[in-house]
This record gives sequence, C-alpha cells and structure tokens, in this order.
Amino acid sequence: MIEPETLTLDWHGPIVPMAYEAPSDADALQVPSVYIYEIGFDKVTAIYVGQTKNFIDRMYQHITAMLGLTYWLRNDRGSYGDGAYAPKARHHFIEDLKNVRHHQAMAADSLARMTWYHAPVEPYALVHAEGMLIRRVKQLELHAVSSDVPLMCENGNLGRAPVGAAIIKNKGAARPCDLLGDHITWPLEDTACAMPT
Repeated sequence: MIEPETLTLDWHGPIVPMAYEAPSDADALQVPSVYIYEIGFDKVTAIYVGQTKNFIDRMYQHITAMLGLTYWLRNDRGSYGDGAYAPKARHHFIEDLKNVRHHQAMAADSLARMTWYHAPVEPYALVHAEGMLIRRVKQLELHAVSSDVPLMCENGNLGRAPVGAAIIKNKGAARPCDLLGDHITWPLEDTACAMPT
C-alpha cells in the first residue's frame, strides 16, 4: 500500500486589509502560498480559496480588481440578488460610470468586511493543495445551508485534485484551522458531501 502524501499547512493571519501595516521585512509575504479570504455579512460568509507563487502580489490583484469594479460584489445583505454589482463589458462599464460612487462604496464595504489567511507552500504542491481546500469549502457550504450564517464558496471551479491519496494537516491561525478542521483527507472522508474529481 502506498502511503498518502502529507502536507502541513501553517496558516498565518488574520490580515485585515483596512487595518494592514506592511511588515518590516518586505519579502515576508512574497512567498508561494495557498490562501483563503472571507467576507463576512450578517446573513452569509463568502469564502474564496486560491493559490499563488507570490501571496502579497495576489492579494494586491484581488483588492485592486475589487476596487476597479471587475469583480462581482454582493449587496449589503451578502447576496448576489437585488442591489448587487455585476461587472460589465467595456462599453457598458463606461456608460455605468454615473453610478461609480455607489459601486465603489460597495467595493469599499466588501473590503472592510474582508479577512485573509495564507499558508506558505512549496510551488510543486500549490495546485493540488488548492484543489483539496476548494473541495473542503464546497463540502462545508453544503453542510452550512441551514445554519444561521451559511458559508458560500466563491470559487467557480474545483481546481485540480491530487492524483493519489493525500492529507493536509492544518495548524497555525485559529480561523482556518477551525473552519477547515485539523486535517483534510483526499479523497474526502465525508462521502455524502464529497465533490466530484
């Protein structure tokens, strides 16, 4: 029997963009990482999972895309329903600039609700670690449907799952460890909610 590949994620954070202070070591966040960010609303918590070869650059890209109105924005109730913002094609984006103050206020509100966590990972493991984490959050989303503040996974795809058996062990920052559990096994242990490969 082949032993599963084990990856330990040492989560760092929280990083709150609206209260961020740059570390004295400019290279501290320029590391290959998997990451999650969550945007907490009264009725829902939206979670996005990603991977990057440079965490601070990717964080910058997400935030500038949000402020640049190229991302969908939930309304103040955390929904993509009435009052939410949908990115527009170039001609319609320019036509819609009359509403830019309102839309950028929505982006600033989302940014004020945002919290980030990241775990440094060797580049070879980024893609499969991300795939396992996305599937875990999608699994949690299914379980949280009836809770007071359900989780919503913002990822539109599942990423790539490991080819063979794998285990992620979570340690470090409390929120990702509480959210994801102390370990994630691939294939997912909870077969009732397991996502397709």
